[in-house]
Amino acid sequence: MPAPSKFTPETVHGIRAGLPYRLAAEAAGIHYDTFNEWSHGRFPRGADKDLKAAFPDQLTRAKGESARRLTALISAAASDDWRAAAWLLERRFPGDYAKDAALVARLDALEAAVAGDTAPMPLRKVG
Repeated sequence: MPAPSKFTPETVHGIRAGLPYRLAAEAAGIHYDTFNEWSHGRFPRGADKDLKAAFPDQLTRAKGESARRLTALISAAASDDWRAAAWLLERRFPGDYAKDAALVARLDALEAAVAGDTAPMPLRKVG
């Protein structure tokens, strides 16, 4: 008799707690590659159809809930320590608040150029 599938609703608990995917997979007792297969819609044979249908939404919600909870913790810490607010601003609005906003702007321009949206911006001054 085959072992029971580890594809269960508990698979997303680590994500909800804020763990990176690799660590959430380990906490669920599955290999990271297996988690990636599931997150791309490739499930084990015989997996519960309702779980398969719900998994993408559960994963999206778990990520959102984790981000909301952790952002609230940082925001609460900002009332006692300005560095928490600065950290959040640097990451939420890097073009305006990153330590090197000019570098962020150049990287954004380069990313747009690679995507074919615009001509690349020089990454450094020449001459």
